[in-house]
Amino acid sequence: MAPHVETTRARVERGRPPILLVHGAWHASWCWTEYWTWYLADRGYTNHALDLRGHGRSPGSLRRASIRDYVNDVRTVAKSLDEQPVIVGHSMGGFVTQHYLSRFRARAAVLMASVPNHGVLPTTVRVARRYPGAFLRANVTLNLGPIVDDRDRAKALLFAPDTPDEYAYRFVDQVQDESYLAFVGMMFMRPKPKRVRDPVFIVGAEQDAVISPNEIHRTAKAYGTTATIFEGIGHDMMLDTRWEEPAASVADFLDSL
Repeated sequence: MAPHVETTRARVERGRPPILLVHGAWHASWCWTEYWTWYLADRGYTNHALDLRGHGRSPGSLRRASIRDYVNDVRTVAKSLDEQPVIVGHSMGGFVTQHYLSRFRARAAVLMASVPNHGVLPTTVRVARRYPGAFLRANVTLNLGPIVDDRDRAKALLFAPDTPDEYAYRFVDQVQDESYLAFVGMMFMRPKPKRVRDPVFIVGAEQDAVISPNEIHRTAKAYGTTATIFEGIGHDMMLDTRWEEPAASVADFLDSL
């Protein structure tokens, strides 16, 4: 089963490596195609935004999907490209990217508001304390969908507090269910930073209600680098109203390769 991929060609040919964009939990390629795919194309980067299995337009069972399956989806797309891509992973997609780098080579990687290399336990505790009812329903149904099945709750988790409601609702209305098995994997499957030989650029959001800046810094330390934290931005860094700030920072990193 080949994942569905949205490809945006570079508008200026610069001979730069391809970019593979990996979305996080509850999302699909649409989170990239709103702004980032055309922004990267304008900067001279052909980019490929995939739908992990069971997400968006990709086939596959979401209930049975694991982190290992998601890594295999990324591998399938990466192998189909003419050269090694730079892999950009957001949130759960960042965790998938870390596991990919533990096993395979890439031109480089960008971790955006990524689930830390040490796992999702701190996030789980925060969500359980803040939204105990939704957390209970997620565990009873073995489906992470109930965490984001309310507009205002989803907005509070994914966007900065001052993001206008109607702006955020455009995006939270598109979120979907997420694999409980993948959640379990994020609890207990640890990537291996010491195996990674490729450059890693790490960014986080100061107003992230899912992954705290401290966790971003801790992940950066594990990879022997430092993190860049953007103020006034929530978890969905590629969609929040100040999306262009991290986009420019990531593009500058890509230009340095």
